[in-house]
Amino acid sequence: MEIVYILIGAILIGGTLTFGHIWRQKKALMILQADSQKLTEKAIKKCLPLVLKQPLELSSPRPIADIWGKGVLAFEYQGYLQRPDNLDLNAFRQALTVQLKLFAKEEHLTSEYSEQVFVISDLWLKEKTLHIDLAYVINRATASYIRDVSQLDGK
Repeated sequence: MEIVYILIGAILIGGTLTFGHIWRQKKALMILQADSQKLTEKAIKKCLPLVLKQPLELSSPRPIADIWGKGVLAFEYQGYLQRPDNLDLNAFRQALTVQLKLFAKEEHLTSEYSEQVFVISDLWLKEKTLHIDLAYVINRATASYIRDVSQLDGK
């Protein structure tokens, strides 16, 4: 009978330790994601007006991790364009990428996973809504996401 109590105690202790570890990991990831979202939002709000010659009110960012999985530090931004016909998406992507690189340099941001700290992972225009998916590549999960998206795009 004592062995049963010892086994039950060991199971309860193991379960408690496992739950605590998982909870701490989840909390750390939530903090990292919130901090990354703030920095990504700061970058896009500073760089976007420098390359877009028309007003654009961005929506609150939506984490892409909801779709691509845990740890992906990428966010979708949307904004209504009054004159979408004037926008060359390829030229816009290139110009925004340059500004994001300059922002990262000014802020002394680097990544051990990518040459670029900020990567536009997707960009499209639907009707008059501009969609920008912007990744902050500072961890393995986000670097893998960028690699997967690039393969899907055939880059």
